[in-house]
Amino acid sequence: MSSPFKNRLAMGAAVLVVSTVPVFADEPPTDETVEKVVVTASPLSRSTDKFSKIITTVPREEALKNGGASIGDALMKVPGVSGTGFAPGANRPVIRGFDATRVLVTENGIGSLDVAEIGPDHGTPVDVLSIDRIEIVRGPGTLRYGSQATGGVVNIITGRIPDRPFEGLRADVAGIYGSAANSGDGAVSASYGEGMFALHADAFLRNAGDYDTPDGRQLNSFARMNGYALGAAIRGQEGSLGAAFTEYNGKYGLPSGDTFIEVRQEKFMQRGIWNAKSGALDRVQVEGGYADYKHNEVEPGGTIASTFLNTEFDGRAEAIFGAIGPSSDSALGVQYQHREFSGLGEAEDFLSPATAEGLGMYAFSRFPLGDTIDLEGSLRVEFASREGVSISDIPTSKDFTPFSASAGLVWKATDETTLGFTVSRTARVPGLPEMFARGPHDGPLTFEVGDPALGLEKATSLEGTARYETNGLRLGAALWGSWYDGFIFGQLTGRTCDETGACIVGPGNELKELLYVQRDASFWGFEAEARYEIAKFDEFAFGVSAQADYVRGRLAGGENVSRLPPLRYGPGLFLESETLTAGVRVFRVDGQTRPGAFDTPTKGYTDLSADLTWRCWEDEGRAFDISLVGRNLTDQHERNASSFVKDDVLMPGRDIRVVGRFTF
Repeated sequence: MSSPFKNRLAMGAAVLVVSTVPVFADEPPTDETVEKVVVTASPLSRSTDKFSKIITTVPREEALKNGGASIGDALMKVPGVSGTGFAPGANRPVIRGFDATRVLVTENGIGSLDVAEIGPDHGTPVDVLSIDRIEIVRGPGTLRYGSQATGGVVNIITGRIPDRPFEGLRADVAGIYGSAANSGDGAVSASYGEGMFALHADAFLRNAGDYDTPDGRQLNSFARMNGYALGAAIRGQEGSLGAAFTEYNGKYGLPSGDTFIEVRQEKFMQRGIWNAKSGALDRVQVEGGYADYKHNEVEPGGTIASTFLNTEFDGRAEAIFGAIGPSSDSALGVQYQHREFSGLGEAEDFLSPATAEGLGMYAFSRFPLGDTIDLEGSLRVEFASREGVSISDIPTSKDFTPFSASAGLVWKATDETTLGFTVSRTARVPGLPEMFARGPHDGPLTFEVGDPALGLEKATSLEGTARYETNGLRLGAALWGSWYDGFIFGQLTGRTCDETGACIVGPGNELKELLYVQRDASFWGFEAEARYEIAKFDEFAFGVSAQADYVRGRLAGGENVSRLPPLRYGPGLFLESETLTAGVRVFRVDGQTRPGAFDTPTKGYTDLSADLTWRCWEDEGRAFDISLVGRNLTDQHERNASSFVKDDVLMPGRDIRVVGRFTF
């Protein structure tokens, strides 16, 4: 690594270390406003209608009803969001057709610190059972998080650092049964606050067998997870300081074959907030996370074929300012990341030990242009390094300096209508497998070859949004496009290879050859969602809903981009009261008739789902809810167009879920 780059990293690390003295911030939002405030896209917390982008929040109760063994399962109903569909234990979110190194999954704003982007068979070690809510930002402009978030951010909010103001005991107990995999899940969470001090503890357990499909059991699709967390915080008028420790253990099968993965992660998280209230400086906040991650890929006889190891740190310090000149509020931040990856056994054949480091500096600001128009802007520059050994066995060290900028306009056209427009220019540093992959990857059944000569991936993006909300009617829509200079992707060549890399044209060997290359590309798409309350009678409200999303991607020369989700759309009905909610949804997923080179098409299907929730008891802040949820009720043959293994793996068939939740 070059000496100037090391100096810049040392400076960034020093800033973060100095910033971790007791610094603490403005009072967090109260329970009454927390669902209206989003902090994922920007350090400038504000209500969702103040952003130029449409930002979606999935609360805990919805995630429990939707969720399976992964975050991707919990978000399948969100417009513009799907999943990689590789396995129940490894279903990463796909946003607008982008995943892996372009979609960042975070926990409370800090990266998940795993190896999920190394391969689609690797899961994210954050379970749906342990969340409070999930925030989703689609598309670029999430410059707070760095170049690995150019496709979007999924921020998983947990209460593991209990720095929000509350007194006394709060607890949540949930139990879930699912028929498709004969699954039983349970979780308990408790927080206690008294004066300046607060404590938190949670634990979860998940046990799912091989799931049912219309053609019988999907072999080796089981998923078993467990974990716990302990957290504490000191809170006061001047801010808060807190920390949490989490442990995650998982074991899940890869239905494309007969191997399974055993994973363990230990993670430490810290957050401090200081209410400075000094001149223009409003507050300073520091947050960071460090994790040791390990997973083994185990053959049927118990032999460990591969071991993936990852130690990683992600830390951020921000200063938030009030009004300065024409700016109503602004923020300056610095982020430091360090990662050491290594593989043992067959994993070393796929990816040799590699290192990634980065120092990022960014600025956000908002400028009111009258009473109804806001201009928002953000800038980020990074100094990043990648070190590893490619298939040529030549050690490579390469530095990158990506620069990204985003600007947006938010116009409150009427009391009911908000319009937004965003333009951004982003740059992304290649990921470790894109540069240094060098051999067989048994999960997706590929023989992958990276290219250490890859350069920055740059994109210019435009997005327009419209939101309308009045009594009984809520509409939201986004139309977007992205034009890439040097889009990095894994290109199937049509050849197949054996474990040693001997390849032939056409089928015959087990592994498909995949080369990481760069080509210009363009993408466009849309998302739309509507909800209309038709009538009220007694205590019930009855209405209709609808949603749709689409993405189209083409490489320079006219070839289709592989593994993109097809057009999805469908209507729904809902019935709501204080004690009872019910809904039915028909969701059409068209066939993907435009697969990429050497990819395969998928047939369309229509998914019928329904849910019924009854609040059967409520008294003085305590409540017990029970939900009955049906998915794929007509037992359709469903294949995920975004999956590497869609030809071999069917998605679950009819599934009836019973969810019980007690809160106090």
